[in-house]
Amino acid sequence: MLNSPQTTPKLVQLSKLILADLTSLQSIGMQDAQALTDIAIEHGVAALLAQVLEHHKLKRTFFASLINYQMHQSLRNQLLEQQFHQTLTQLTESGVQFVVLKGYALGHTVYTSPLLRTKSDVDIFINSDDKNEIIEVFESMGFRNPRGWNPTAIINQFSMRETLSPGVNVDFDIHLRLSNELGVENILKFDELANAADTKTLRNIPLVCKSHGLIHAIVHLLHHRNVGDAVKLIWLYDLLLLCRQMTHSEKAHFRQCVDEKGLGTLAKFALELANSYFKDESIHRVLGLIDGASSNPELIYLTTIDSRSKQLQRSLQQRKSLPEKWLFIKETAFPPAQEIYQKYGKQPGYLMPFFYIRRLIGGVIKYLAN
Repeated sequence: MLNSPQTTPKLVQLSKLILADLTSLQSIGMQDAQALTDIAIEHGVAALLAQVLEHHKLKRTFFASLINYQMHQSLRNQLLEQQFHQTLTQLTESGVQFVVLKGYALGHTVYTSPLLRTKSDVDIFINSDDKNEIIEVFESMGFRNPRGWNPTAIINQFSMRETLSPGVNVDFDIHLRLSNELGVENILKFDELANAADTKTLRNIPLVCKSHGLIHAIVHLLHHRNVGDAVKLIWLYDLLLLCRQMTHSEKAHFRQCVDEKGLGTLAKFALELANSYFKDESIHRVLGLIDGASSNPELIYLTTIDSRSKQLQRSLQQRKSLPEKWLFIKETAFPPAQEIYQKYGKQPGYLMPFFYIRRLIGGVIKYLAN
């Protein structure tokens, strides 16, 4: 049985505000404004809310902390935007093939300004055969792996970072598969994305096309929801903008992909969740378009919220051989020392067993609490 999409009052109010429905501001108090500010920051829509408030010159006193926060974020993000663009340009010039996903791509293709799409890093998808080559290119530009090692069993991606100053990092996530969720990791393959990529919006920087971008946004959102993460309002707003801005041919391509890949139920669930907050005719139209699209029953679990035990059980079942299962357990419970250093700082060798035990006990406590 599917978990029905549910809304929360504050998020509904916030979704109306970022759509410039200002009726709720008539009765808002200072405490409410601060709560909305905190939620807006948490859900990645502070820039959108600040834009609406600035445009209508409303409640500046109540939302002073939001305006101040966003002013500083805008300055920081302008610097990072330049660094992201410069790095992507150099990657293109190196000859390594890639496609930009998620926030950076959507910021340029469906938002009026890339600074309105909050992001902490840039996600790119590559052919897994090019992994070593792209690491060399990043390292030649001064990037390093902040984790200190590259897991191969627990995730399908790795990170590269350049530190500009303390606390200001240029971060890239390099994806070898579309998702870390094995059930949908190959829903879209690299060649598909590369062949359909948008190469016109930014010169020589391939961005995921809108139809593939909507599929990835749906899969990404449902994967995070399935493992118990909060669904951010900015992810739902992405779905709204994609539905609004896809052309007729892009919508037809989206419908074809949904049908061919058995994503009917997943797409319907995610779009209905977005519509429960934004109630927009463009979402209704896309929902009507995918009505009757095929659904793979093996993917229905992504419409539920699973316990940690169920997630662990599924992860082990998805790995067919004993060596694959053991590597997953090893990387989860007994990662290299670099992982311990990242969490607890550099430790003497004789203390490492203690920190491994501490890490395991912490994991068990979280598991039992869940």
